[in-house]
Amino acid sequence: MVQQKSGSCFFSSHFLRHNKNDRTTDSLLYTFFVVCFYCLVPNIRKRASYYINRRFGKCGALENIIHTFRLYWKFGQTLVDRSVLRILGKFNAVGTENDKATLRKLYAEHKKVILLTGHTGCWQMGISYLDFLDAPKAVVMLMEKGNVDQHSFKWKAPGEKGPQEITIINPAGPMGGTLEILDALKQKSVLCTTADRTLGSLKHTVEVDFLGGKIRVPISPYKIAAATETPVAISFSNRTGPGEGHFRIVKTMHVPRDTGKGTTRRAQAFAPYAQNFADELEKFCMDHPYQFYNFYNMWQ
Repeated sequence: MVQQKSGSCFFSSHFLRHNKNDRTTDSLLYTFFVVCFYCLVPNIRKRASYYINRRFGKCGALENIIHTFRLYWKFGQTLVDRSVLRILGKFNAVGTENDKATLRKLYAEHKKVILLTGHTGCWQMGISYLDFLDAPKAVVMLMEKGNVDQHSFKWKAPGEKGPQEITIINPAGPMGGTLEILDALKQKSVLCTTADRTLGSLKHTVEVDFLGGKIRVPISPYKIAAATETPVAISFSNRTGPGEGHFRIVKTMHVPRDTGKGTTRRAQAFAPYAQNFADELEKFCMDHPYQFYNFYNMWQ
């Protein structure tokens, strides 16, 4: 799996350092002032502008600052929730019974599932939503020096048979973590990964339409799904309140094993599946405009 470094690490490290020793209320107050400050810093404001301009179109300076504040404010609240989850293990992840039934059915039929998501809502707390599935869990996550994201997963996921260790797979490792991913699926895991960022070579990416422009997204999830005959479920979440998030399954896909072996070969054969993901991500951005957290120019 491949991921693009978003530049958001600079933002989250401030909150994590503060949240270790302070109450949630104090952390939110701190977050408010940090967000206000960040909205006035040109370089930081620019990182949010790429998405804001695509989502809201051209707007005046004041309106742009308001959009930037609301986006970073939502992001800051999510980071507070993430810290509470990491320290106290508390987060209320909810979903509909229909969505849970969908995942149960997929897993019962195939004994493995690839859960695709994006950097939306409370995606880093998604493992807590899967406690209704009695299955091993694995997360594909870029592990960089100084990256605080990994700490969110230093806890055991609850399960019907007690706590379960979460397997962390680093896509920056040998062969992009492919061997570890294949092993996780062989071990009947629910594999969670994002599909909205790229890293390094464009060889394993395709171009898709997103918010009025073209972006490149990885095809690795779909290639692995085809090779291992694993069903894919696209899932997004939105933060609904302090320590609470709503998770939904928006689409399921089955990538045929022979994809890429017909008249349309290699990466382009997986483009329809990548476009399906991009379409669902765009719908999410329409419904929850301040809960998409890619702070870089995806359209360049």
